[in-house]
This record gives sequence, structure tokens and C-alpha cells, in this order.
Amino acid sequence: MRALKTDCCYADAFKTLCRAEGVYPDRIEIWNSGFARQSAAIISKLSRRQKTLLERLKPGDQLAPSSYYEEMQGIVSQRQAQRDLSGLESGGWLRQEGEGPSTVYIRTRQDTP
Repeated sequence: MRALKTDCCYADAFKTLCRAEGVYPDRIEIWNSGFARQSAAIISKLSRRQKTLLERLKPGDQLAPSSYYEEMQGIVSQRQAQRDLSGLESGGWLRQEGEGPSTVYIRTRQDTP
């Protein structure tokens, strides 16, 4: 877990800066001391599949959901594979771009748990 120094008066600007760094504000807590940290709760809930995927992807790498579904075929259902990707997106480790068949997930610079 990394701690980031900020002035609480500038919380909105800080959260914008976090988004640019691939750390999502809904996972940030700003303390009175001016320090911020990511919530560890979501980290402990990652599956082995999700952790393996994060270790394999480098920041900036793209992943098409269809390729992940093919990779997981016979291991988990397509719906579970989609939940894996959605969970990583909500945790800030992946960023979704596009819609429908042109959807890709991009690995953010956020540290691997």
C-alpha cells in the first residue's frame, strides 16, 4: 500500500492527479494528517487468476476481453472471467476503453498487490 502526501484543502485536485496516475479516487482515503492511502479491502479479495493477470500485464498493456475469455475457457465461465476484469477495473488496476466488441482493458500504473 502506498501513501501519498496531500493537503486536504486540495482534495479534488489530488483526486484528479490520482486518476492521471491510475489510482482511482473511490479507493483513496484522505486523512486529517494530509496523507492518503488506498483501501486494502479490495486487495485481499483478488482471486489468484486476477493476481496472475496483473503480474503478467505491464503498465500500458492492453487486453481484449475476448482474449481473456479464450484463455480462461474450461477454467471458469465467461461470466466469471468478466467479473475478474470488472473487479480489476473497479480496483483501479485496469482501465476500460471502448464499448462492445472494441472494448479493451489497459493496465494502469497502480502497483500490483
